[in-house]
Amino acid sequence: MALDQNVSAPTSVSRFQDLLVLADRHEKAIFAGLIILNLVPIWAFHYFPSLDGPAHVSLTYWLVHYDDPALPILRDVFEPNIRAVPNYLIFLVLYPLMLVFPAVVAEKILISLYVVFLPLALRYALRAAEPQATPLAVIGCAITFHVLLLLGFYNTSFALPVFLLGFGFWLRRRDLPTLATLAGYGVFGVLAYLTHLSAIAATCLAILFATLGLVVRDLLAPRGKGLASAGRRLLSHGLWPALGFAPVIALCLGFMLRGGGELAAEGAAGIGLPDLNRVLSLVRLDVLIGHDTHELVVSIGLLVLLYISARTLMRNATERANAGLFVLLGFLLLYLVTPYQFDVRWMPTRLMPYVLFGALLWIAGMMSSLPAAKLVTLRGVVLLAAIAMVVVGNGIRIAKWAEVDSLISEFTSGSELIESNSTLLALRLGREVNGSLPSDRISLFLQMAGYIAVERDVVDLKHFQAQTGAFPLVFREEVDPYRHMADDAAFTTAPLTIDPGLYTERTGQTVDYVLLWGDEDHLPADPAETPLTRRLANDYELIHVSAERGLARLYRLREP
Repeated sequence: MALDQNVSAPTSVSRFQDLLVLADRHEKAIFAGLIILNLVPIWAFHYFPSLDGPAHVSLTYWLVHYDDPALPILRDVFEPNIRAVPNYLIFLVLYPLMLVFPAVVAEKILISLYVVFLPLALRYALRAAEPQATPLAVIGCAITFHVLLLLGFYNTSFALPVFLLGFGFWLRRRDLPTLATLAGYGVFGVLAYLTHLSAIAATCLAILFATLGLVVRDLLAPRGKGLASAGRRLLSHGLWPALGFAPVIALCLGFMLRGGGELAAEGAAGIGLPDLNRVLSLVRLDVLIGHDTHELVVSIGLLVLLYISARTLMRNATERANAGLFVLLGFLLLYLVTPYQFDVRWMPTRLMPYVLFGALLWIAGMMSSLPAAKLVTLRGVVLLAAIAMVVVGNGIRIAKWAEVDSLISEFTSGSELIESNSTLLALRLGREVNGSLPSDRISLFLQMAGYIAVERDVVDLKHFQAQTGAFPLVFREEVDPYRHMADDAAFTTAPLTIDPGLYTERTGQTVDYVLLWGDEDHLPADPAETPLTRRLANDYELIHVSAERGLARLYRLREP
């Protein structure tokens, strides 16, 4: 019996080693298969369950139909924004898609492009850092559905693969200061500016961190041998990309310093020491947790995988201080001290993926010194772990997204009663639905009326993007609901204080329909208690209550 055990143990180890070798041999097929697997949750349901996504969809739809003679309401309420704002890429993609596909389908195609683009861009960057590290790109499939995507921050999400392309290009061309390299930086700069301010900012910062770190490493070389190398590195690694990015950097600075530099002042005032929650958030890789906190299993699994990989490589690496390490340290410092809000919210969370990319690039840079057998083993472990993370993560998501999709269908259930070329005010009464949160992390249903807007050709008066000045359409000042009806805080947290009739008195623009979303317990017993319920009782008629849970109540303005 003891002999049998002694024989079986090596056999099991050998079989596992064979599995690792097999996985490494077929890494391209695994990589492609995981990308395809990540497309399943997107197309399994009618709606993509994000916070701001419906606002992006409706705004693009209004752009497509802005000159439609049958929809004069669009021209009455909106006007084009002609400012060169670094936030337009997804609209440039969605616009032609909506000429061919329904708006909801166009959104899914956009997200599918992102699902493919992110791991491919990570593969490009890792290959540029170290060709032997290319199979580690499967980790991109495990981090695709991060919270930024589910918040509907589509431009911010696309900024991640754009950053990987830009930094990967720098890694490939940093020792080739030619005109072709300069032109490449210029082309990338335009793409990054169109995507999001964070794309160009993160790329420039990563190049700065890596260049300075490598220069310092050279200067610390024994007997001053690194002095000449440091000088050459400053010129090729730093000056050349600075020249290539200069026009776009000037545009970004002009955008940030608008209005006397209030953005810079706001950011500087918020810099400080991190609290424990921010550190714990990074330790948990909270950016990978979307609607369901059970996704923590995947984020912790990835953290363990990164730790094991780094620990294994550091034992063998002859040169640990590579470009990726300096990128990791630079973004880690930024993550720890950046304010929670710097013109936009969720700033530490927006920075967390770049910390993760720095760690991956650092690990990649150390892989060249690993013996061949250990290299195959490490890559095989990463591939198998990525398969597990994608399968488990998508299983958790599909179960949760099915619940959310059902709620979105209920939210839109009465939309067929809404006439086209009209206005809609959709208000969420509270975050909870029947005593529970539809999402563990994201405050859903604040922008969900965007789907009704595209289905029924109506204007969503609570559309937050149209009042920011950072998107292709803006509210006309004379009918801007955020000026004449309520501010963002009231729309979000105090909907019962809003008076649609007062908006009509101030602007002449009627609020044709009001949709209330939430439990009946949020409504007062006496309609006269709040401005909203009083106005609804006097001037509107209830025309629909959703059959499923009674969460959606649609009111229509009575004819005078």
